[in-house]
Amino acid sequence: MKIAFISLAAFPSRSAESIHVAKMCEAFAEHGHQVTLVAPRRTPEPVGPELLASHYGVRTPFRVVKLPRPAIRGAARLFGAQAAAWCRRAGVDLVYSRDLNGAFFAATIGMRVMFEVHNAVDRVRGVSRWMLSRLLHHPRLVRLVVISDSLQRYFQQHHDLPAERILVAREAADAVDSADAAPVQLGPGALHVGYVGHLYPGKGMEVVVELAAACPWAVFHVVGGEEKDIRWWKEQRPGLDNLLFHGFVPHAVTAGYRQACDVLLAPYQSRVSDSRGGDIGQWMSPMKVFEYMASGKAILASNIAVVEEVVVDGETALLRGPEDFAGWTAALERLRDDPDLRARLGERAQAVFLREYTWPKRAAKVLRAAGATVAE
Repeated sequence: MKIAFISLAAFPSRSAESIHVAKMCEAFAEHGHQVTLVAPRRTPEPVGPELLASHYGVRTPFRVVKLPRPAIRGAARLFGAQAAAWCRRAGVDLVYSRDLNGAFFAATIGMRVMFEVHNAVDRVRGVSRWMLSRLLHHPRLVRLVVISDSLQRYFQQHHDLPAERILVAREAADAVDSADAAPVQLGPGALHVGYVGHLYPGKGMEVVVELAAACPWAVFHVVGGEEKDIRWWKEQRPGLDNLLFHGFVPHAVTAGYRQACDVLLAPYQSRVSDSRGGDIGQWMSPMKVFEYMASGKAILASNIAVVEEVVVDGETALLRGPEDFAGWTAALERLRDDPDLRARLGERAQAVFLREYTWPKRAAKVLRAAGATVAE
């Protein structure tokens, strides 16, 4: 099957969306399909197999086509129309899109479409809201794909979509290949605690800095974040010698940092900002948690609903309230003192991950819903 994935994300970039899209394209290709990513020309360099491998860790390459996105009013809609037209000319069998405009125009010209959404769409207004309403009830829409149970309920309640029109496919991660994920050398002795990801408000740096201050016997490694955000957090709590910021690391090599840690933190707050400043806390399916599960390391995470959809307190992670700093400290002390518990939590989480949450398994779920073949 010829599949085109339409995305407005820049390629290459540090965004979580670009990582997600690259991994889904790779997973579709691993199932034997001919895959093309259609994206806007935001950067001049071509995106070939070498860049996909170095930046995203992609092993099964796919084609990337960049279309113009002029800096004018309505550029996103123009790009969506161009992308849909390109798909039709290319004889694409299935359009998979995270872009509303591309999905709408593709369905309008008679193409089979799957539209993936990671957030509620309350902010969509005007023509875009009309397009969304038409798309959600369009006969060429194969499925609306959402990443959490809460999002499925939202679209059922607010957009009158029956459950059979919605596919819940949670986020995913790569299985850890020991040959490519050799642990980074972080030093002997101390308990190494890791946080990997962006530092946007609500992602949990509030908890990380408090833990670093309360637990001088551990070394905290923060991997990721924009330079301005790193500077801001350093200024908030100066003098924490056990809090180390490693800065941006290409996604392809982040596994080495996770493998080097004893405990991994996912301290999401009740309100979580995305790159645009919107609140995704009640809708998200945190990719970070799946990457942590893949590592086989103990996870200490917030007990917000979307995390509890994936891991179970005391079974595959330890969960604490987002603002319960004393509870987080006590949980980390427990993990420090009980290496067997760390091992059990990590092994159980990894087993669940391998059974349900790899990228190929996510892609297989989507492909089956589209009536496409799946590699066994």
